[in-house]
Amino acid sequence: MPNKTFWKGEWRGIEQANPGEPKGRLGAACAPFVEGEDVKWIAEGAYGASGNFVPASLGVRPLAPLPGVGDRTHRVVTSGDPWFDGKFAAERLAERLDVLATEGWRVAAMAGTRADPIVILERIVSEDHLAGARRLRGEPPPA
Repeated sequence: MPNKTFWKGEWRGIEQANPGEPKGRLGAACAPFVEGEDVKWIAEGAYGASGNFVPASLGVRPLAPLPGVGDRTHRVVTSGDPWFDGKFAAERLAERLDVLATEGWRVAAMAGTRADPIVILERIVSEDHLAGARRLRGEPPPA
């Protein structure tokens, strides 16, 4: 069964120096992952900083704690956002920000260039946002 990971927008093979070793290194681009035929691997540690990958079944990460009501939470939008589907333009950025504004996000800061902006959004966590996050995690509502 081939070992694969999804890394920076593409499926890549995982190479192991020794098949008995529980860790591997990022390999060349490969065919997409096929459930039941391939083994999914994930980066070990934060953002793959170690360069090591481990089978997803061994690398289960705990979920980060949810923010509380009234806390501020942030989101970053860039030209590489999958929503743009590789067709970034200033007009499309405005459309995206309008959609996110309906979800309570507001622009807190911007950096970068017109062709490659970085937009930092912020919103104050409400009961509705927190309930939605709990549903996505499969957590029951608080008693």
